[in-house]
Amino acid sequence: MIIMSTEKFIQVVQDDGQTYKIMSNATNFKTVKKMIQSTKYTEKELLAAISIKENINRSSNFKIKNNDVFYENVKLPEYMSNRIIAFFENGLDLSYLENFWKRLQKNSIKNNVENLYKFLCAQGHAITQDGCFLAYKAVNDDFKDKYTGKILNLPNTWVYMPPSEVNDDPTVGCSYGLHVGNWDYVQQYSQGHGKIILVRVAPEDVICIPEDYSFQKMRTCKYFVIEEYKNSYPLESEMVKVKVPTNFSQSLNKNKKPARDSKGRFIKS
Repeated sequence: MIIMSTEKFIQVVQDDGQTYKIMSNATNFKTVKKMIQSTKYTEKELLAAISIKENINRSSNFKIKNNDVFYENVKLPEYMSNRIIAFFENGLDLSYLENFWKRLQKNSIKNNVENLYKFLCAQGHAITQDGCFLAYKAVNDDFKDKYTGKILNLPNTWVYMPPSEVNDDPTVGCSYGLHVGNWDYVQQYSQGHGKIILVRVAPEDVICIPEDYSFQKMRTCKYFVIEEYKNSYPLESEMVKVKVPTNFSQSLNKNKKPARDSKGRFIKS
């Protein structure tokens, strides 16, 4: 067995040529580094310490079996599995993804569960400590929505509409609902005018992710406005902590219900 240990990575090559490599930001890097420096280990102990599978199985509620990832005996979709591995390899807290998965199970619309993975894959949306995710929204300079000009999106407030009033048909691209999107879509939609806001969305509040926009935007019934986002590039963090008011009604924007035409479409101001 050949061991190469540097400040940036550790690589172990077995006699049969099988290679294991972890980078310095991996969750188990310091443990493996300390083990190698002590010289008090067997080959089996070292391989177990460096193994992603062994570490995830031992230190989290996710379990890896035959290269598939499970949570409470339920096989996870490829997107979730890949992100769990990526979180571990980058030393990130797997409880964020566990909370996300739990909340996603509250969404009863099957298409939403599958399409939300595609939305999150399009650009790396950060996951919050309570299992929500971050997205973007283009608004006017007065923080009102661009389409009706009536829905207020002030920072540090909730925006809400009854779920029954949101179109849940993924074959319909533009329709009624609270819209948020990924960075590229929102940048294109804003065309450099108005403001971009950063919002927190709970997986269970996602109503529809239209198919004809390559899963770049969604309709939801509720989100929390975190802040005006002033950077010229998308958020780079994989996980963030977001503090939200515990009293939903007191921090709810007092929006008047926008008028609609005979077909149920919002009427612009």
